[in-house]
This record gives sequence, C-alpha cells and structure tokens, in this order.
Amino acid sequence: AYSPEEVTSMTANILKTLDFKVCVFTPKKATEEILSKLGKSCSRLTALFAHYFIDLTMHSTMFACHLPSTVAAAAILVASKETGNPIRPGSKQYQTLVNYSLQPQDIPKCVKVVKKIYEEAKKQETGGTFDIDSLPRHSMVIKHYQVEFIESVKGSLIPSLSKKLF
Repeated sequence: AYSPEEVTSMTANILKTLDFKVCVFTPKKATEEILSKLGKSCSRLTALFAHYFIDLTMHSTMFACHLPSTVAAAAILVASKETGNPIRPGSKQYQTLVNYSLQPQDIPKCVKVVKKIYEEAKKQETGGTFDIDSLPRHSMVIKHYQVEFIESVKGSLIPSLSKKLF
C-alpha cells in the first residue's frame, strides 16, 4: 500500500511527464472530431443539431454505459435524419462514424436513446405535444444556438439580402 504522500508524489510525476496535458474525452469532443472528419458532407444545421443532442445527453444517465464516441456517432446520425440529410448505412459517411466508434455495435441502441430524449425535450420545451404546424421543427436548436444558427443562415444568403436582414 502507498501513503497519501507517495500517491501525490507519483501523480505529480505523471503530470509533469505529460507536461500537464491531460484530456478528458467527452461526447462533445468526439462529436467535434467526427464532424471534422465528415467535413463539408455534413451541413452546419446537422452539426448544430448534433451538438444540441450531445447537450441533452449530458442531462441523462442513460448514456453512462456508452463510450463518448458511440454517443457522438448516434447524435450525428439522429441529427442528419432530423435535418433531412440522413446518413445511410453503407455510405462513406456512415463508415466514418463506424470507424470512429470503439463500440459500433452499440450505435443503433444509442440512436434509440437519443431519439427518446429528443422527444422528451420537445415535449418539455413546447409544453406538451409537439405540433409541427404551430412551431418550426428546428426551433429548439435555433433557440439554444441562436448566434451559430444566424451565422450559418447569413453565410448561405446572397450579400444584398444578408445586409437587409442582419
């Protein structure tokens, strides 16, 4: 057994050796890395949705048994479907997700849980049932990521219209 002083000393030596560069790998970091690998094949709106889903997962214990890379892959898959650009099994994009995840067999199960918490979030934020006719389907993402959403919209507008709106 080691004394508390010895453990402290060993920890300090490890950190010093690593130059104090210790990284905690999270679903948010995994999402950023996967989106980077997907590049332009993934829209800005899909990326915003994926980050929104990752934010939702942080409030749920249902993801504790999944690796960050699996949660990220599931969030991106659900986000791509929600934004109308689904990543299909067998596609190059899907293969990127599978290759990045250390537990690809768990992705479908994790997708179901992401969908479930998204449905719950829609009910909470709309005060009950989600009525697509009275509330735009992307409204929650827009609400949570206002600045990023506006920037992505501004980037896709023609300059003269962009000046009038913003």
